[in-house]
Amino acid sequence: MIHQYENMHKIGESVLSVIYKAFDSEKQIQVLVKQLKPSDSIKRDLPKIKRYIDIKNKNLCTVLAVEQNEKSTQIVSEYLEGTPLQKYLKQEEFSQESLLKLLLQITNGLSALHRENLHHGNLKLSNIIIKNDGQAVLTDFGLSPFENFQNSPEFIAPYEAYHFLAPEQVQNNPVTFQTDFFALGVIAYRILIGKLPFEGQNEDKLSQAIIEYSPDYSEIGDSSNDKAVSLLLTKLLAKNPKDRFVDTSELKATLEEIMLIHTNSKRPLVEEEAQKNPRNYLILSVLIFIVPTLWIIAYLAS
Repeated sequence: MIHQYENMHKIGESVLSVIYKAFDSEKQIQVLVKQLKPSDSIKRDLPKIKRYIDIKNKNLCTVLAVEQNEKSTQIVSEYLEGTPLQKYLKQEEFSQESLLKLLLQITNGLSALHRENLHHGNLKLSNIIIKNDGQAVLTDFGLSPFENFQNSPEFIAPYEAYHFLAPEQVQNNPVTFQTDFFALGVIAYRILIGKLPFEGQNEDKLSQAIIEYSPDYSEIGDSSNDKAVSLLLTKLLAKNPKDRFVDTSELKATLEEIMLIHTNSKRPLVEEEAQKNPRNYLILSVLIFIVPTLWIIAYLAS
């Protein structure tokens, strides 16, 4: 038993930690206890990880405590009943509308972190839990082994984790809020297309592809809805962080605007509709005929 955590049993293991389910006898709740493996990245990130404690948001897993002793460090968080998105994708299919709703939930969680001047830094399919009520919840924020990993001779990470790295991470440049947006683009692409946007025979080839290769969006389709989603992914997956969204507010406004277009596309666009909802009609018309970039969508949302 570690402190007040009883009935601990191992449920998983990662590069950075051994994961246990336990019962908190003081709070009388089930919790997740991550016993961190000793590493330079843990020593470096521990002060930052403590800043995540008690950030409350329905789309974030709440970190309850960070505890240290002479032998180990534990991160204690709420225990979530649900399915990792990676596994969930094997069971369910996502429509574009369902994807947009999911991205809005993820963006809501990121907003809570970014408001505290914290980034997720480790966003990937396995770190998003779809709860039994359908709500998406982000986990494992602040725990990333990839910061400055190119200069660490002892660095080890699974090949799968490289798929979600942004170009700036591969090049050992600082991680920012825009790094989270790139990972979100990788996730959205995987859901829509059924495969990851970047591939390589090994970690080095994959890293090179992330820096140099431009994903193919042609499989998304040619309708006005498809083009709006393609522009969204293009912006999320921009190589230069400055070409991505400025913040979560801009991203949220764009997602809501595209959802509005999806809603309107299900109804006949007759003159009566245009008179009743001229703004909605204008947005759809612009997207169909003249939108050159996703910046226009963001502008219309303002």
